[in-house]
Amino acid sequence: IVLIIFQHFKQLEKPVFRCRISDSAVSGSRSERYIAKQKANGKRKGPGSRKGTANARVPSKRAWIATIRPIRDELKQLRESGKISPSVYRLYYRKAKGGVYTSRRNLKQHMIADGNLKEEEI
Repeated sequence: IVLIIFQHFKQLEKPVFRCRISDSAVSGSRSERYIAKQKANGKRKGPGSRKGTANARVPSKRAWIATIRPIRDELKQLRESGKISPSVYRLYYRKAKGGVYTSRRNLKQHMIADGNLKEEEI
């Protein structure tokens, strides 16, 4: 920033200071791209960088949808392929709705442990 001083002592009692922004400014686009790339890799996301609550950053409903959709897809595939019966499908569908399973893998582990699915069928 360049500082320009106008001194008109005949007309003014004090000198007048005006600021003018210089023509050559530093662009932030490169640093913004760099920061965006780092955030995509999971950096710069610690507690000191967070402004919103966990629910504001990733709504609990969105998190639930991201969990339940793959589990339900897996159940449908197993039922359609004949690896599980409709009654077993309904049992596990209800348990999934209750939040028993955290992922597809967890669902299959439960099915194998309960004897409703063989390891070779996976």
